Amino acid sequence: MNSRKDYAEPEVTGESPPTLAILVIGDEILRGDVQDTNAHYMAKRLNDVGAELRRIEVVGDDVDVIAEAVMRLSNGHDKLILCGGIGPTHDDVTMEGVARAFNVSLELNEELIQIMEGWGKDPLDRSFRRMAEIPNGAQLVPVDVYLPIVFMENVIILPGVPRILKKKFESVIELFRSKKHPNITRTFLTEQTEMSIAESLRTLASELAPTVSIGSYPQRIAEKKYIVRITITSRDERALDDAQSKMLATITGLRKE
Repeated sequence: MNSRKDYAEPEVTGESPPTLAILVIGDEILRGDVQDTNAHYMAKRLNDVGAELRRIEVVGDDVDVIAEAVMRLSNGHDKLILCGGIGPTHDDVTMEGVARAFNVSLELNEELIQIMEGWGKDPLDRSFRRMAEIPNGAQLVPVDVYLPIVFMENVIILPGVPRILKKKFESVIELFRSKKHPNITRTFLTEQTEMSIAESLRTLASELAPTVSIGSYPQRIAEKKYIVRITITSRDERALDDAQSKMLATITGLRKE
């Protein structure tokens, strides 16, 4: 087992921001028993540091399904973030799925065992020992909360409990920071219907792509009354200024939020 405390992720080089995917794991998410907030939180924070999040997927507690998704997403992105399914119960099968994706075995990690024994669990029961099993070849990144984060090549494995996930995610957020300027978003409001401005937005989007992207989001604010939120997003502030000028000149009654 290659476990160490001085782990440092290789720096991403070049001008392109790192591409990422998030894989949320849990039957409870697919059934609607629990509302996922983890992917939303991480997406916002990844945008803050300029990473390029390209995909979010949700799968259930099925080892084969997890393995397929991990293999596909880790191959297609610079980094893959997993969350959920790493506890002590029978349905916590994320580690097994990752091991299968990389065609390695699960092994008891002595460092994790020592940490949990420090919690007063000596000898460790079967449930705690299960939490000490990680894919062969994985590395541990110590953090200030609970157990270290498990890294398996370009896969970062996080817990599903939102309070713990946020603390662990923030401890490694700099690994995802882009050398390029992070995305900047400006938001505008209009009381025109989305249908009435759709053609103007389509034309603007075509002119401004790919440097600036445009989003349109109708929102109900009262009985039978709607507004449309329009966003423009870019890493290039000058391009954003130009897009803003064109938007204001094209769509009447537009105001900045």
